[in-house]
Amino acid sequence: MNKKMKVILGAGGHSKTEDRMYALQQQIGLIFHSISEVLYIPFSHSEDRWEAETADWVSSRFCGLKTIRSLHHYKREDWASVIRDSEAYFVDGGNSFRLLRMLQANDLIAPIRERVKAGAPYFGPSAGANVACPTIMTTNDMPIVWPISPDAIGLIPFQINPHYVDRDPDNPFGGESRATRIREYHEENDLPVLGLYEGSLLVISDGVLKLVFGKAILFLKDGSKREFVAPSDLTFLMSPT
Repeated sequence: MNKKMKVILGAGGHSKTEDRMYALQQQIGLIFHSISEVLYIPFSHSEDRWEAETADWVSSRFCGLKTIRSLHHYKREDWASVIRDSEAYFVDGGNSFRLLRMLQANDLIAPIRERVKAGAPYFGPSAGANVACPTIMTTNDMPIVWPISPDAIGLIPFQINPHYVDRDPDNPFGGESRATRIREYHEENDLPVLGLYEGSLLVISDGVLKLVFGKAILFLKDGSKREFVAPSDLTFLMSPT
């Protein structure tokens, strides 16, 4: 496992409760402690929202800890070089298909991967966690646009399903559950899928992958599953399957 990587991956919903936000602030403080400025990548949102989304994060100073600058403030032809020159990255939640299409269309996948694997910190909640996977096949999002392929940044060798939720037996909803969707994924694909419950956080640091907040459920192709509650060491998931 790459011991240089410093990555925070979240299920999303971190601002909904005080304990979730406190946990996130703690991890940002640890992982981004030597960083003065974070590059915000807003492409999971529609272009008309880029400025507003950036302003929200700038005003909050990245959970009160760091200065934010947004990639869309630079010329498009300079985006790849800006990424290569940046200290750290925040890839926001939103629509994973739109986010991946923008990253692929502007040749930004490789520069992000190279910099993060070299030690530049990365924070990706929800869609930002989806694109950190080998593919975005386990997103919950609607395919409102089509990327070139489902292949993503690949910072981790397993899939994540953010916002994972168990089926409520008292709810008459008749559609497929998340567990059913993940089983369908495994009918055609092999990689493990980690369902991250709302607000949960994964952290990669010093060659260790940990569930540091919340809970998760791991689904394997053979149909087995295993539940985890923070704090849990999940480093075994970083071994190639």
